[in-house]
Amino acid sequence: MRARRLRQSILITAQIMTLSGLSLWASPFIAYKVAAGQVFESVSSTISGWMGAIVGAGVELYSASLASSITRQAEETQAQGRYQSEVTRATAGFERDKEINSRTDQKIFSLRYDEPTRAPLPPREPRFRPNSNHSPRLRRFLWLLRRRRR
Repeated sequence: MRARRLRQSILITAQIMTLSGLSLWASPFIAYKVAAGQVFESVSSTISGWMGAIVGAGVELYSASLASSITRQAEETQAQGRYQSEVTRATAGFERDKEINSRTDQKIFSLRYDEPTRAPLPPREPRFRPNSNHSPRLRRFLWLLRRRRR
């Protein structure tokens, strides 16, 4: 309770000091209006100008805080969207890989255990066997070909 009263008294004191400081700067204008006989108009226009400035500052502060909260919410939504898109992409990739692996496993299984249903392999072409009368370059080339096939 005591802290609340202290806070209220500090706020009221700050407002009074702000108005007093503004009055110091506006005192030549107010003195001119008093000398011209426009006391009420000068005081009311000066005070209304100050109040307009104070209200404008309050509205600006509120709109800035509201804009920052909207920006923060948009950034969080964007981050959640990125996360969900990555989860969806990873899930689709996992399902695709799982399907490919199952098809590959089925093919391997059918090649190993379903011999009668498998189509016969095409006949192999007879290999060329170089004899001793071939050149060393040809023998080397054929040796390299056989090595690559393995």
